[in-house]
Amino acid sequence: MQDIVTPGKLRVCQVCSMHPDDDARVFDRACVSLAEEGYDVRLVARSAHSDVYRNKGVTVHPVPKFESRHARLLGAGRVARLAAGVNPDIFHVHEPELLSAVLSVARGRPVIWDVHEPYLDNVATKPWIPLPLRPLVRVIWDRFEKRLVRRCAAVVVATEWLAPRYDGLHSVVVVVANYPRLRPVPVKPAKPPRRNALVFTGTMTEDRGLLQTLEAMSILAARGIPVTFEVAGRPTSAAFLEEFNLAAERFGVRAQVHYHGYLPRDRALELQAGCGIGMNNSFPSPGHVKGFPVKMLEFMNMGLPVIFGDMPNMRRLAGETGAGLAVDPASPRQIADAIMRLLADPELARRMGEAGKKAVLERFNWEVEWPKLKALYERLLVTRPGG
Repeated sequence: MQDIVTPGKLRVCQVCSMHPDDDARVFDRACVSLAEEGYDVRLVARSAHSDVYRNKGVTVHPVPKFESRHARLLGAGRVARLAAGVNPDIFHVHEPELLSAVLSVARGRPVIWDVHEPYLDNVATKPWIPLPLRPLVRVIWDRFEKRLVRRCAAVVVATEWLAPRYDGLHSVVVVVANYPRLRPVPVKPAKPPRRNALVFTGTMTEDRGLLQTLEAMSILAARGIPVTFEVAGRPTSAAFLEEFNLAAERFGVRAQVHYHGYLPRDRALELQAGCGIGMNNSFPSPGHVKGFPVKMLEFMNMGLPVIFGDMPNMRRLAGETGAGLAVDPASPRQIADAIMRLLADPELARRMGEAGKKAVLERFNWEVEWPKLKALYERLLVTRPGG
């Protein structure tokens, strides 16, 4: 496919190598919103496509999947040159390993650094970094990022808890939360909703309370309360998926656990719509303490009561709004008690589901956040498209 030229429009380029071409924050929120505003939007992202293609007004320039972390680091320069080759007026970078490479090809054009996670804190949790080296790697990234941030035109952070680090490093720091769109998505449940069906959708990691949920199911079974667990998403490793399956066998709930693999967003929403309780009992790792779970907001938007790990940011989203029950994510008994409470009191579950949906409709949605990103682009590019 030949490049698509859009004369008279300011061109923006969103740059990724690990995020896929349908990523919710990068594509569905930032790219599509900018395209609707009249910008010529280019997305450089991992894709199964081999040629440039258009989707929802966005021109996607595919990057093949890198087979390893090392390959991704070595490929940063190639990704940056691809982004520079589309000749944008502004770059928007979403991954730390790409920031230096993009700055080196920007040639004076503004670069936005979009911080999705507490990268500095995350160093302490990365299993691929040898434990004795983690303090040194942390110091190196701290100094390196500070130098890079000074060369950026602005920093966008995905949560208010990420902002303090960057407030002291740059004069333009904007919180643009990764809340879901309000635009209705046609959802037809794959099956009629089942009150006793738990659901988890997202990346399957050890710190999201999945193994503890399995043990909670065994506690409920001993109480004569059968529940099923619908799980969809990619595991961080084949070893964790095997551990998850072995735990289901060990706790005697294998037949009640249905793993759907990775599902496209619409199908994941269908799965959620057919269940009764959203599970988000994450552990307080750095990413969970300073971030927030988009999937939990999706559960709330679906009208599902949620069970969530007891952390301040989670309480702000679900606890203070009355959308769910907080638990110690390390306690299968607390998880079981919370599930039992919602199943025993359908009216409570209904009220929590309605409260969660109301909170998303009024506060936690992309339509509230988008004007902040829009204003930042207008500020950095001086004039609006067509202005």
